[in-house]
Amino acid sequence: MITEFRIKKIVFDIGQVLLTFNPEQYLKDQFNLSTGQIKEIAKATFRSSVWLDLDRGKISKNEAAEIFSKKLPEYSQVLVEGVLNWEEILNPIEPNIELLKEFRAHDAYQVYALSNFNDESYQVAKSEFPFLNLFKGEIISGQVGYIKPEPEIYQLLLDRFELKPAETLFIDDSKENIEAAKEFGLRTIHYRNPEQLQKEIKHLNLLI
Repeated sequence: MITEFRIKKIVFDIGQVLLTFNPEQYLKDQFNLSTGQIKEIAKATFRSSVWLDLDRGKISKNEAAEIFSKKLPEYSQVLVEGVLNWEEILNPIEPNIELLKEFRAHDAYQVYALSNFNDESYQVAKSEFPFLNLFKGEIISGQVGYIKPEPEIYQLLLDRFELKPAETLFIDDSKENIEAAKEFGLRTIHYRNPEQLQKEIKHLNLLI
């Protein structure tokens, strides 16, 4: 007989779940660039291995901006401004923040964060978005030196907060991150939009 464990812990990804992260749109809105230029810059910066090093906390935002400026000198001003102020990209996804607050206010649940986020920017975001202070605990890649979907970051989440995988729900927009979480036995929701998330939460009989 299979026992269905009750979900007690809710772990939220932040980027693209609680806060939007669309660097291409940011570049389009802030600078007079063509679509081709935007794709070139995004590939060389936000979607590069250097950005992953930034998320891991291996380099600072200043160091990343310098690297990117040398790689694409014709866009140096754009890249420095974009990297050092990329928090301007972030906007709250309000329905999901309300969901976070509902879980936070409910006696049956505890909420946590597991996010790829460089620590410099995360501290800026926490000062700007008060809901980021609602978590009982958080694992931020730039603070711990690992990024999703590396197994070490999931193990750290479970160990640090003494979470039982079968009682823990992980919500993330990346299929790769979700599959990695499943390897640890975590319950998961692959996030696509607020409406889909609400339906899946209801399907799991949570918040009732």
